[in-house]
Amino acid sequence: MRSYIPNLLPTNKSPERLTHKTRLRSFVVIGFIATAASFGFLGIAPWELLLNTEQLERLLTELAAPNFSDWQLVAPLILETLLMALAGTLFGVVLAFPLGFMASEVMGLARPIRLIAKTIIVITRAVPTLVFALIFVRLFGFGPMVGVLALAVSSLGMIGRQFADALDNLPQEICESRAFLGQTRLQFALSNLVPNIIPSVVAIVFYRLEINLRSSSVLGFVGAGGVGILLARDLGQLNYSG
Repeated sequence: MRSYIPNLLPTNKSPERLTHKTRLRSFVVIGFIATAASFGFLGIAPWELLLNTEQLERLLTELAAPNFSDWQLVAPLILETLLMALAGTLFGVVLAFPLGFMASEVMGLARPIRLIAKTIIVITRAVPTLVFALIFVRLFGFGPMVGVLALAVSSLGMIGRQFADALDNLPQEICESRAFLGQTRLQFALSNLVPNIIPSVVAIVFYRLEINLRSSSVLGFVGAGGVGILLARDLGQLNYSG
């Protein structure tokens, strides 16, 4: 008579792993259903994009042979767009630097001050750059200065938030060293905090510059300078060939 020996070896299919796979499959199915429902509600037929290749062929043909006849008009506006992005980013860094310190817990400022700084950060992050451009156009008129201000204020929230997070994530011994050194808040920030967040700051600034380069190209739609002015003119005339 054969005796039954239970299998006591661990198996790979643990209940936790099965639950994780089940959740993942559920999310995939729900995402697929939600996407299909959205396409149906909006009247989008994805297969039409594959069947209608005439416009795509025309676009690729024009891209292969660009028209540089208006380069004397376009080149200064492209340069203006790049300078707007650079100036807006740097101005945003100048504004965000003190705001990030005010919002950080490390500085030990009063709670109302931190709350005000965090509120400014939340508001400037929530409002799109184009909306800031519309506001500044209404206040100051047309021109690249408006674009620089819009980019700076829009950058303020993101950079200030990242500054504050970088400060709050510093090691505890650095944050508590002020009590032993007897420094003022400004001395402590410049000598102990700033050197430790420089790598994070550089990465944040370059990332925001990349975002502002894209944003500055459409600010001309509302009269905020840059190459967007030409885009708005051609789109208004339905001139898609340039």
